[in-house]
Amino acid sequence: MRLIFHVGAHKTGTSAIQAFLSKNRDELAVQGIWYAPSAGHMNHSPLAQDFQRSGQAGSAAIHECIEDGERAGCSTILFSSECFSEHPFREVAFQESLRGLETLVIGYVRRPDDIVISAYNEIVRDSTHRWTDSLDAKLPYDPTYISIFKRWIGPGKPWRFIVAPYDQDQWVGGTLLSDFSVMIGADPSSMKQEIDRDAANRSLPAPLIEVMRAINRIGLSDDHHRAVVQAMYRASEDSPHLYEVDDGISDARRAAYRKSFESVAVLFRPHYRPGFNEDFMIA
Repeated sequence: MRLIFHVGAHKTGTSAIQAFLSKNRDELAVQGIWYAPSAGHMNHSPLAQDFQRSGQAGSAAIHECIEDGERAGCSTILFSSECFSEHPFREVAFQESLRGLETLVIGYVRRPDDIVISAYNEIVRDSTHRWTDSLDAKLPYDPTYISIFKRWIGPGKPWRFIVAPYDQDQWVGGTLLSDFSVMIGADPSSMKQEIDRDAANRSLPAPLIEVMRAINRIGLSDDHHRAVVQAMYRASEDSPHLYEVDDGISDARRAAYRKSFESVAVLFRPHYRPGFNEDFMIA
């Protein structure tokens, strides 16, 4: 029995991957891969979040998935949630859950400046965060990835951690979904790759994000906030020519974010998947 944990990072197409996996659960099972998201979800975030508390329910859920997968004749059990890389985390309880099991952990990395901008975009339009700080005031994401992946890297871990590139030029088959499929040992040619656009967690153009940041100070209800975000999406789709401006970050700051990753890249290099070209992260 082999376990695979897809642990993010955030803003590396995880929502699209999880929608794709959920849509292709039956085909994955035919190929020997068991993907059974938590009830009402397309991912295993409730399971992962339990390891932020006690880990007991999470451990039980892992073994329940293993048993279900075995009954279905699958030899690989797949879990996916960015919450596996959030803090706090009961790592001892998690490791106990994996005792005696072959375990692979997969994390994608995106160019540091792009992921900072994308994370900023999300937390401004998200009805839970409603970020009001400017990107100049506070970083919304760690461009070095150390705080995100620190539990997965280093010697002595009871799993193999693979760092994969969120870089289309390096994706097997030219798409993220085909690339991930190959990473988990699946054949993407027989799977449906069309997903709902809303499942892909799309960004808004920078000018509209700045409008949303101002709106966040008003205190709209959740329903009204979501309605405004949807209106922003429609505006950007109906008149894309109105928003062809820069993304609000200077070339110098972009370079600084890439430099910050370059300074710690030595910690990640032992985990790069074969053929990983880190130039897209630092050049």
